[in-house]
Amino acid sequence: MFRSRYLMTVAAAACAATLLLGSCAGTGAENSASGSSADAGDPVTGGTLRTIQMGEPRSMDPASLSNTWAHQPILGNALYGTLLINNPETLEIEYKMATDFSTADGGTTFALTLRPGLTFTDGTPLDAAAVKFNWDRLRDPGLGSTAIRQAAQVNSSEVVDATTLKVTLAARNPHFVQGIVTTSMNWIASPTALAKGTAEFDENPVGAGPFSLTRWSRQNLIELEKNPQYWDAPRPYLDKIDIRTVVDTEQRFNSISTGGTDLTVETSWSTLDKATAAGIPTEVADRRGSDPHDELGSRPVPRRESSAGSSTRHRSGDHQLDGLFRQR
Repeated sequence: MFRSRYLMTVAAAACAATLLLGSCAGTGAENSASGSSADAGDPVTGGTLRTIQMGEPRSMDPASLSNTWAHQPILGNALYGTLLINNPETLEIEYKMATDFSTADGGTTFALTLRPGLTFTDGTPLDAAAVKFNWDRLRDPGLGSTAIRQAAQVNSSEVVDATTLKVTLAARNPHFVQGIVTTSMNWIASPTALAKGTAEFDENPVGAGPFSLTRWSRQNLIELEKNPQYWDAPRPYLDKIDIRTVVDTEQRFNSISTGGTDLTVETSWSTLDKATAAGIPTEVADRRGSDPHDELGSRPVPRRESSAGSSTRHRSGDHQLDGLFRQR
């Protein structure tokens, strides 16, 4: 269990921002409060991350989840993993379940290439047909997807083979890949599971991420456990993640300051200032530039880290929880 604390806070504008909470293993991100590196130590397996989200999801369906700092990035990345991520300083794309997403004509058509042999936790393949199924759903106005602005840019898609999807946009957009990074287009669910309907899917959401759902007590607690079949073994290093919904900023601060949680996101500058005064390490996420269609900026978010189980931070927005937590 994580015992020391780490608070990250996003600016009020971050309600529309995307970026993960920095609690993944990865590159050398420095702690903005203390200046010390968060990457010291080798990975150690085991432990439970206790984290807080600011809002309860309506459903576990990726279409209902919001891939933003102030919403459900930990939950979405834990259940579904990510196709790709980016470096928020350089915006360079780094690939995860996808191995390429490129255009040869300046942004009218793209070719998405997946890793071969990916499977969902129900044993069905995460292939080009599964990505097409998910992206086609997100384009449907009747679904009310959180990613409809980006998904609606897709005019058509074609399965070339099991690992290749050709995507044609309605209008040229050479930066379209950034819209995938920062929305639920990055989260692919099992078409077989989605076809069973919302109620059954919410009981058993099926993705290919580093964690699977064990229990959802609405308005209270979401419990996740390690997916032993995760493609990027030996990740995740954690055994479990517990996510609580706390809507009040004072309650979130009290939980982080008294050791009741390891990581929390915040949109209140006053809470950030209190956390800094209390010696709780914080990180600031600069949202500007991560979406070429969104000029909103964001700031830090509170989080707890620990000597027994500190977590290190990936560089990219969608690194928030790609299952890469490691303890030391």
